[in-house]
Amino acid sequence: VEVTLFDFFKLNLLTN
Repeated sequence: VEVTLFDFFKLNLLTN
């Protein structure tokens, strides 16, 4: 599983 910018963005929204 490779972490893409989309995943990073989603994680950012979830953690915020």
